[in-house]
Amino acid sequence: MNEVSKEKILAMAQALEADNKTWHYHLLTPACQFNESQRYAILLEDINSQQTFVYYSDAAEMELSNRLSGMLHGEEVLQQANTSSSYHPSDAVRELLKLIDRLEGAGTAWHHHVFFLGCVFNSHKGEYELVVEDPEEGSYLVSVSGQEPKEDLKQIEQRFYNQKNL
Repeated sequence: MNEVSKEKILAMAQALEADNKTWHYHLLTPACQFNESQRYAILLEDINSQQTFVYYSDAAEMELSNRLSGMLHGEEVLQQANTSSSYHPSDAVRELLKLIDRLEGAGTAWHHHVFFLGCVFNSHKGEYELVVEDPEEGSYLVSVSGQEPKEDLKQIEQRFYNQKNL
């Protein structure tokens, strides 16, 4: 893993996106089960070159994460929850949403991940994992799907970025 600056993370994501390369990122909190550091981290994975880059900080880089999320998933995922009558979350996603409701109700900061194909954290190779961590229990819930869970993310992303206590 290569440590780089915050500016380098953004520039690399923009370059990978412009070149239609496969990439994704993670915002890792100090309590994140996938974080080897005691600091916040933005982890950028370049799937084509199989390289991983990280930027560490003492605070959650919500603005950078929000910008990367819009680039990666599309701005519409950040703007509104999917309230269409044609949207029917899976049982696993309903459980993720219940967990988020419980954590928010308790005032507990939470975070989530999308483990893309080729992601270093993905244990379901060839599928996507949508993960919500439960910091109170030290566990996490997972929804596995064959495609990027954009419709499910519409239920989660805006809520995540509206948190005040991450």
